[in-house]
Amino acid sequence: MGAGDDAVTIGRRLRQARCARGKTLVVVAGLAGISESHLSRLERGQRALNRRSLIEALANALEIAPSELTTRPARAAGHEGR
Repeated sequence: MGAGDDAVTIGRRLRQARCARGKTLVVVAGLAGISESHLSRLERGQRALNRRSLIEALANALEIAPSELTTRPARAAGHEGR
């Protein structure tokens, strides 16, 4: 998985977490201290979510652990090295 894939995957997780909590882009962006357009770009994978402070701010805004945004799911047994 390349860097672009990671941005898309993390962005998807970010959007899923926001939608699951019924929060708008405006609300989460405001709570995290970023613009709505920046959050939108993060969710679409157009900007990498690679600053720890921003990951923590977004996680706090969404009331989740930062690892819920950044941790890759474990691979299924038997798929190591593929």
